[in-house]
Amino acid sequence: MIRPIGKHLDALYLSILGEIPETLVRLLRAHKEDAQEQENNRSDMFEDALIPGGRLYMQAKGTKGHEFVIRNSRLYLQLTTQRHLPALSIQFMAEALYEYDLDGLQKIVDRLCEIFVPEHRKQIVSRVDVAVDFQAEEGAFSIPEVQDVVTRARRRRVEYDGITPQTLTLGNHGGAMQVQVYNKTAEMAKKGKEWLRTVWEQGAYDPERDVWRAEVRLYRDLLAGFSVGSLGELRACLGDLLQYAVDPDCTGSWVRFAEPKSREHRSARRESAPWWSRVSNRMMYGEFHQGRRRLRPKGLTSFSRAVEMYTAWASKVAAIARAGGLHNGYSHDFGKWAQRQGEMHLSQKKGKTWADAVNAQTDKLVGEVEPFAGVVFDMRPPEFSEHERRHRRERLTQANFTGKLLEVAQAHRDEG
Repeated sequence: MIRPIGKHLDALYLSILGEIPETLVRLLRAHKEDAQEQENNRSDMFEDALIPGGRLYMQAKGTKGHEFVIRNSRLYLQLTTQRHLPALSIQFMAEALYEYDLDGLQKIVDRLCEIFVPEHRKQIVSRVDVAVDFQAEEGAFSIPEVQDVVTRARRRRVEYDGITPQTLTLGNHGGAMQVQVYNKTAEMAKKGKEWLRTVWEQGAYDPERDVWRAEVRLYRDLLAGFSVGSLGELRACLGDLLQYAVDPDCTGSWVRFAEPKSREHRSARRESAPWWSRVSNRMMYGEFHQGRRRLRPKGLTSFSRAVEMYTAWASKVAAIARAGGLHNGYSHDFGKWAQRQGEMHLSQKKGKTWADAVNAQTDKLVGEVEPFAGVVFDMRPPEFSEHERRHRRERLTQANFTGKLLEVAQAHRDEG
């Protein structure tokens, strides 16, 4: 029996595009110089009623690409004057994410922008982590075996404590997405965060049992695919993001943990494990759904790019046909001949028509294709310059000559 005891945002990173005013840059450099002279390597700056965590302070050292690092118990800020980087990067500490909802976090972000980048151009969410903590009865849960994971992730890693698996990680850090299932109680014993017990006590927490966590990390590549920029846009389609990631009733979700008893079935037909159904449904509960779908990584599908891909594959098919002596591959009707072969394949192997195949692809691409501009549907044969016509005649002559040689060789073999 699995019992969820809480759902939370566990990480939130934002990038603020714009420029830091020159007067503020001079003030920040003065604070950094002061921090370098202090024994504790920090320089106290200011408090603000709208910014949680108490007084902000400047650290003596920056980070790669960021000249200034400012922080307190709830915030970690990086600032830079380099124009190819965001002027301000905001990372909320976990405690702040348990204390504020997204509306409250938006007010904090607005206040930080007002102070450090008053003429900022854009606020962009670069990462958000959503976690569900749960407990199980004795022997009712352990880290799933990799063969019971149905996922698009190529990287799958299991970490052990002795011979006992404690953590399962799917996907790469900083990729489009990463999912991790791990023993939160064991992690707290190493890293602290005992304040989490107070949060858990607001649910059905049993201090005698381990707490497990299922955590979904959504990075910028995936967020951009769902057209998420600001915190407001994140709030509006967080449900769609989580549905894409973990929906237990969707065979196409990014990850799904299957029932071990269903291993003899194909992945798409495997039943979701009951523990995963409860955890993932808890993760999606209460979120907005707009029906958004992920766009392709480089935006909308381009017709011109599709034509380039079609041409490359068509020329390869023609080359294979010619090399095997099946067809010279040059004549204008080769495309029609190849399509007839494709239609025969669909009919014989899959019981489908060409229209069925086109309709299936169309359903997947609705809303993801660029508007056509300057494209005219024209079935006339292509017009060639005199140079192109001469080149085509030479190639056809060579192909016909090669064909004749093959016929003569075959005739000799037959006579022999």
